[in-house]
Amino acid sequence: MSSDDFFMQYINYLDSRNELVVRCVYMRMEDENLLKSTLYGIHNRSVDAFVSLVLRNGTLPYLLMDGKRLIGFAWYDAFAAKSCIGHVVFFKEAWGRARHFGKQVYRQLLSYSDGMGFLFDCVMGLTPINNPLAWRGAVACGASKIGVIPKALFDAESGESIDAVLTVATREIIGAEA
Repeated sequence: MSSDDFFMQYINYLDSRNELVVRCVYMRMEDENLLKSTLYGIHNRSVDAFVSLVLRNGTLPYLLMDGKRLIGFAWYDAFAAKSCIGHVVFFKEAWGRARHFGKQVYRQLLSYSDGMGFLFDCVMGLTPINNPLAWRGAVACGASKIGVIPKALFDAESGESIDAVLTVATREIIGAEA
């Protein structure tokens, strides 16, 4: 499939039918053993807790699609000015092309605009330093590694705060001037 087949499908939290969609995403994450690495900071990793986390006011959840295939899931929160924090997980079938798809995620999100200009100028990621696959993946997709923030994240399993790698993507950084 060409890159034209990739798209991000917004999931409206106000539409009660979308709860089933998010439950299916959770089940796939569970089947592929992706819950622990994706929900590292959450004690209650139940499907209901996940639905509450991503389907709420103040969060932008998206299905990541390659044509008709669901290849991942993302949600954005912590909005400040024209920036946000992104949480992205690719399903195993997409891992071979995750770099390609990740670039598309950054390009698409950073291209959204309204009558007042771009909605986002900066997409940040805070990733546990002990998950190099994730933070190096963000860098491989075009983000810049800004540095390490001591004790910036909580690891629910260990009960301790852990260091986090801060990555940042802007249109200039990823070379996607719209």
